[in-house]
Amino acid sequence: MVQPSTGCDSLARCKPSWYYTQVKKRLAEADAQKGYILVSASCAFRGFVRAGTAFPCAQDGYPRTVQQAKDLAEFQDVQCVVNLSLPDDILVAKLMGRRMCKDCGRNYNVTEIKEAGYEMPPLLPKASDCEQCKGEPNLFTRADDNEETIRSRLQVYKQHTAPVVDFYRGSGVVLDFEVKKGLQDMPRLLDDMGVPQEAR
Repeated sequence: MVQPSTGCDSLARCKPSWYYTQVKKRLAEADAQKGYILVSASCAFRGFVRAGTAFPCAQDGYPRTVQQAKDLAEFQDVQCVVNLSLPDDILVAKLMGRRMCKDCGRNYNVTEIKEAGYEMPPLLPKASDCEQCKGEPNLFTRADDNEETIRSRLQVYKQHTAPVVDFYRGSGVVLDFEVKKGLQDMPRLLDDMGVPQEAR
């Protein structure tokens, strides 16, 4: 199973194409400014089609609207939709704790959650993480990792993305999973998904 993305893997498999040209252009612009890019949903969708993703794969963050879900259904049979849930206050606290290294781009999280059955340790730098940083990364907080912006994004999710879950729930393919321990929940999630040990 693969995880298609708007990154290099999809680029490599659809070169040369309209998608390749558009994303390479955006990447060049971002590189010049040492920033981030957002690839439009239509661009990503056309890239997935051109890359031939009508085979077992995992979609992360797509589809985000009911219309995108309907578009996806035209060429791919969705067998399982994992609906992760977490109380808003805990989610906001975790997102506000995100940090990124300016030098290597690695992600960390300084927030520790221990309340009401939720136990999520911080993800702190280790010397083994990066040969360049050696456990002392140059951390910064993204401008959009503030409470106002995060809560605004949650509202957008509830208005536009949450209906996608209802769309798939009608097909009986939704697996509701409550996150309790962050990454430590992965074995429990794989159990609930019925993934055999040899495939993990």
